[in-house]
Amino acid sequence: MAASPYLLVSIVLGVKCYRARAQTEGAKCQYAVTEEKLQRGSPLYINGAEVDGVSSVRFLRVHLTYDLTWLLHTNKVVRSARQHLVFLQRLRKFDLPPDILTNFYRCTIESILTACITVWYSSCTVYDCKALERVTEIIDVCLIVTGRYVPVLTVKPNGPQIFSGETVILTCSIPGQRVDGWTYYWYRYNTQLHHSDQNYYTITDIKVSQSSDYYCYGSVKHGRESSGWSNAVTLTVTERPKASLTMVPTGQMFSGETVTLRCDIQGHTDTGWSYSWYKDGDSNRPVHSSDDKTDYSFSAVESDSGTYTCRGERRRDSQRSEISNTVTLTVSVAGLLQEEIHRYNMVYLCCSLPRATLTVESESPLFTGESVTLKCEIQSYSDWRYQWYKGSSGTAVSQSQKHTFTTRSAADQDQYWCRGERDNRPTSSQNSNRVSLSVDLPRATLTVEPGWNSVFTGESVTLKCEIQSYSNWRYQWYKGSSGTAVNQSQTHTITIRSAADQDQYWCRGERDNRPTSSQDSNRVSLSVAERPKPKLTSSHKGAALIGNPVVLNCKLDQSAGWKFYWSKHTQNPENETETETPSYTISSVSVSDRGQYWCRAGRGDPVYYTHYSDALRINTTARHTSNNIFKFTNNTTILGLISDGDETAYRDEMIVDYRKLQRDSPLYINGAEVDGVSSVKFLGVHLTDDLIWSLNTNNIVRSARQHLFFLQRLRKFDLPPDILTNFYKCTIESILTACITVWYGSCTVYTCKALERVVRTAETIIGNKPPDFYRTSTRWYVPVLTVQPNGPQIFSGETVTLTCSIPGQRVDDWTYYWYRYNTQLHHSDQNYYTITDIKVSQSSDYYCYGSVKHGRESSGWSNAVTLTVTGTCLICHSCNINTVSYDYWKRPKASLTMVPTGQMFSGETVTLRCDIGHTDTGWSYSWYKDGESTRPVHSSGDKTDSSFSAVESDSGTYTCRGERRRDSQRSEISNTVTLTVSVAGLLQEEIHRYNMVYLCCSLPRATLTVEPESPLFTGESVTLKCEIQSYSDWRYQWYKGSSGTAVSQSQSYTFTIRSAADQDQYWCRGERDNRPRSSQNSNRVSLSVDLLRATLTVEPGWNPLFTGESVTLKCEIQSYSDWRYQWYKGSSRTAVSQSQTYTFTIRPAADQDQYWCRGERDNSPTSSQNSNRVSLSVAERPKPELTSSHKGAAALIGNPVVLYCKLDQPAGWRFYWSKHTQSPENEAETETPSYTISSVSVSDGGQYWCRAGRGDPVYYTHYSDALWINTTGVSPPVSLMVSPSRTQHFTSDSLSLSCEGQSNSTGWRVRRYTHSEKVSDCSSGWGSVTGSTYNISSLSTSHTGVYWCESESGESSNPVNITVHSESTCGSVILESPVHPVPEGDPLTLHCLYHHTNSSNLTAEFYKDGSLLQTQTTGEMTIRTVSKSDEGLYHCKHPERGESPESWISVTAAESTVGLLIKMAVGASVAVLFIILLPLLCCCKAKKGNQQNVNQTSDQNQRESG
Repeated sequence: MAASPYLLVSIVLGVKCYRARAQTEGAKCQYAVTEEKLQRGSPLYINGAEVDGVSSVRFLRVHLTYDLTWLLHTNKVVRSARQHLVFLQRLRKFDLPPDILTNFYRCTIESILTACITVWYSSCTVYDCKALERVTEIIDVCLIVTGRYVPVLTVKPNGPQIFSGETVILTCSIPGQRVDGWTYYWYRYNTQLHHSDQNYYTITDIKVSQSSDYYCYGSVKHGRESSGWSNAVTLTVTERPKASLTMVPTGQMFSGETVTLRCDIQGHTDTGWSYSWYKDGDSNRPVHSSDDKTDYSFSAVESDSGTYTCRGERRRDSQRSEISNTVTLTVSVAGLLQEEIHRYNMVYLCCSLPRATLTVESESPLFTGESVTLKCEIQSYSDWRYQWYKGSSGTAVSQSQKHTFTTRSAADQDQYWCRGERDNRPTSSQNSNRVSLSVDLPRATLTVEPGWNSVFTGESVTLKCEIQSYSNWRYQWYKGSSGTAVNQSQTHTITIRSAADQDQYWCRGERDNRPTSSQDSNRVSLSVAERPKPKLTSSHKGAALIGNPVVLNCKLDQSAGWKFYWSKHTQNPENETETETPSYTISSVSVSDRGQYWCRAGRGDPVYYTHYSDALRINTTARHTSNNIFKFTNNTTILGLISDGDETAYRDEMIVDYRKLQRDSPLYINGAEVDGVSSVKFLGVHLTDDLIWSLNTNNIVRSARQHLFFLQRLRKFDLPPDILTNFYKCTIESILTACITVWYGSCTVYTCKALERVVRTAETIIGNKPPDFYRTSTRWYVPVLTVQPNGPQIFSGETVTLTCSIPGQRVDDWTYYWYRYNTQLHHSDQNYYTITDIKVSQSSDYYCYGSVKHGRESSGWSNAVTLTVTGTCLICHSCNINTVSYDYWKRPKASLTMVPTGQMFSGETVTLRCDIGHTDTGWSYSWYKDGESTRPVHSSGDKTDSSFSAVESDSGTYTCRGERRRDSQRSEISNTVTLTVSVAGLLQEEIHRYNMVYLCCSLPRATLTVEPESPLFTGESVTLKCEIQSYSDWRYQWYKGSSGTAVSQSQSYTFTIRSAADQDQYWCRGERDNRPRSSQNSNRVSLSVDLLRATLTVEPGWNPLFTGESVTLKCEIQSYSDWRYQWYKGSSRTAVSQSQTYTFTIRPAADQDQYWCRGERDNSPTSSQNSNRVSLSVAERPKPELTSSHKGAAALIGNPVVLYCKLDQPAGWRFYWSKHTQSPENEAETETPSYTISSVSVSDGGQYWCRAGRGDPVYYTHYSDALWINTTGVSPPVSLMVSPSRTQHFTSDSLSLSCEGQSNSTGWRVRRYTHSEKVSDCSSGWGSVTGSTYNISSLSTSHTGVYWCESESGESSNPVNITVHSESTCGSVILESPVHPVPEGDPLTLHCLYHHTNSSNLTAEFYKDGSLLQTQTTGEMTIRTVSKSDEGLYHCKHPERGESPESWISVTAAESTVGLLIKMAVGASVAVLFIILLPLLCCCKAKKGNQQNVNQTSDQNQRESG
């Protein structure tokens, strides 16, 4: 039985579309439709014959059969594609380029195969698919011919760098082809490397020289066809990097010290390396590995001694670097570390780092606000600096031996530990024991009643604070970030007034005994919103049929807890209907149910109500079964219902007769009976019951955008533009153009813009416009058609100019032709065409082309320009095949409305709204009064509303008009509205209690009062009250300054003055639901806030301050008396002191902060403002630098010398000078940082120091380093002789000192200066005397100092610097250098001495002023002729035993020849004189012998008795 043609059409565009179900992919897409008997008034004829049904029909280019199979359709598709293949082969025969062949294939073959393919392909039979595959095999050959197949070359590993020696695999893939059907060829630059039937090529042990660009292509095995060239792959091969290992610190390590091994990959900037460290040559089992850190740190023990190496491994490809260099770690456990303790004369031996001990001086558990003291002690050694640590942090929290702090919160509950640091070895101690501090702090708990997430203005909320442990709590309530309590009771009830109440709330407790306070409670955030307004909707979209049910829904997007109240215009508000759910059902609608309905919601006790919803009108109507007329599209089939013999014929392809359908049985979809659906997808097109195309175009745009993602990915991999263009044609353009002739003409402007954006995005990704086949194949010029004015709408009556431009061509070389759709309009030698007084009927698509004046050539067609002239076909009268008549409207007319309507009162706000019924937004608006249309009372650039406060003179009639800004076209004048403003008009309100009627002539005025009056002080409360005498039910709004936002909404507004920001003008007004809806603004009250500011001063005013100095802060407030002062530090709100002056001694950086104060008193004002903030900058105790004006090694006797004490710090210092021969109490003091020796003498030679001091009592800096002053010119009479004769000595060695001079050295003694004893001589106990020699039997480091000879008269020799070297701290090496200055021209020999002389390795490096001079294997260095340039600091270094201290070697000037001759002459004269006097002396000796013996005996007795 043949299917009814009416049934087929009802599937496509029926008034009600029925779809049964869609089976799974691969099955047929079936539509279950119940055929119903059609009642016709007359038979249906096709080609003159009456028909009842057809077996197949072609609709939208798809062949449909009555049994819904696709054989007929696929046969047609295959036949048509094969016919076009003939033309493709012919074009190939004429050697057309591949891009033209590809475009021809896209346009004429692929478009046939893919037309509506999403509709039919999945339901094809096996036979259909085979037929399509045979066409595809033919096309595969054509694609190879046209160059479609382009290989893709990939590389593995795929990275920016490849190391030499790696294995690289190049894979050549041809998309869509089997690997075994091709032979593959690989090239490096222009040289063929390899060919194979396998699509991969392996390069093993790759070299740096193989860095280059690589390509491939494929050739069909059994044919002559080849693919195109692949993309280029660049291989960059580099040498394998080598790791470098360094160790910090270097040298011998002690047990417990921290060592760091750093592994660095040289010459590589990439960070994707992991690292491994190896010990003692084992390169398979690392002792430590790290994914990204280059450092390996650990605390060394004896077992860690050994050799270490490292290696890196690149994570992305597991490539390893070469093994690093070797470093040696030596950890000593039994090495001697000595320190002499003079008080007990004992020597301690230590085998490892000393351990710190931590003790706690406080009760446990601790509570917040209490102080705790931690003490760190280290028994051995001295001069410790202490470091305190908390938890796992590596940052010191304090640096004193005792760490005292106040517990402020649970954050102080942690583990604490300490350790020591010092300048000499051992430089650090072991970590102390860890002490855990437990802070037991009860927590406050905050609850909210009611527990709704958000609250609304006018609602009340109660907050409750509870603390379970202890008793006698006082509660403090806080809001937001404020540190001032807003309430002090256990419960805190708030009535929400405005958004200002939206904040976080929290509480805490305080009490007199321990614990004095609780932890802060959890924070509760109150979210405040304006009183909500529900939305009332109905389940019925139009008029309700009598007898049917209607459900009203009261939608409220808020938290739970609501009940709902329903009212109707015919009932009193007191009789509202209450429901638990937001729905209200009228089970059977009657005529009496029509009218307006409202709803509102309420919750709480007492009930808090929302606003009423907007009114919803319910209309009722009788049942009927008439159908409307439906229009399909403007340019395709028009479908309509034939009713009561009234037929309306529509233009285009078919006439359809719709009649009332009688169903024998109901229709079910997914188990439910349905009467109709709103949309259906048929043949790939989305159809809706209102026959608009938004759903279809939205789905097309969405699908095209999804495919744009893949186009972007292809672009990212640098595919050439032709492949990107082909991909665009196949996957995006085919989607956009599917059945485009059906729907595109009826698209809205919005959907057209969406389609254009997809095309423009594709053009951006491809890099140029996708090629047009016509333009590519003909190479013709393509004109560009533009329109002026260029806008989405053109009004009838406007003048329009169309301009035809041919890029790169002169205008006068061409003749131009303009077409509207298919009809020629005009031709001209000018390239523009003007349409004057355009009509709505001239809306259409316009094109142009050009023809060369003196030749036969023509350009291609231009782009299409669509002109839309404003005008709408409202009703189709007498529509038939040949004639159609329309009703048009031309220029838009403005519409004016007034809000509110009716009579207005003076002071009320009125809004005049002007509306132009156009989607174009480029309009400006003008309003006119009393018929005047040339001088507007108000104009707006883009706003449609004109609002003003009405007065009596505003009464009159108003109109408006719009003007389009881009072309100054005006709309028609609007309708007229009348505004009446009453000043003496009667506004009545009946007051039942007194049975009186009030008359009002204007809006009532609000009155504002304030208590107390100004001036006000910070911390005081002020209450503002707003009163309106007439009417009732007022809601009050409070405003501050020029702000239009209400700060409060109650009749009384009470707040606390906090700062000068509260000093402003305040005013109020009232609002109500009935008229008058608002009052006039109240009088304005200015609040004056008297600001009492505290002033902070600092004494002394130095910046920075140093640790150990004292500072005094003073707080002053000029006005009032009886102040109590509070001192604060940093961001803390806890007072650190409460006196007017605050004096403290600077500790380390903990005291570096901001300080400020404020005052409090019992009477008004109760507090002052905060003072200015003073920042104290704290630095460590400074150390000056001592320099001399004399740059040489020695100062000439008699010349002046100036010493300078340099201190890079602010002023206020005095300077103190000392010498090694004087006691510290006898320091010289100067006001300036310089000290002058006006005439240098021999006694001025020696070591000098300086320091600075300031304040009272004096605060001193550290001493400067010692500065040597040497003198020259006259040799001192006595010199200090040292044995052994060197400046450096080992501990435990012996030392002899003696004073020897050119004459008698009697009366001279040896003195010294050391840091521990200052100035002393041998008799004080540091040595023994044997004759004239002073001996030290066993040297220690305390003997390091300056030694000299001094006579009883105060003369002194040149000083000698003696350094005693401790092997345990500095190594076992010293430098043997001269004690006294070396004469210029003499040789100088330096020896590097080792404590253990039996060492066979005597290699030594000699340095001068830090620079290497020589490396000697004998352990000594000789300078044959010394000059002034050899003067400086020398030291030596052994590669394993360490290095010596530095010694200064002075060089003295050589004596001149004249001086030498004088000395020789004097010497000869003395010799002659001695020969002459010698006989006389012998005679005198015999005569006076007896007397001399008597005198010598007497003298000796006198010395012994003395």
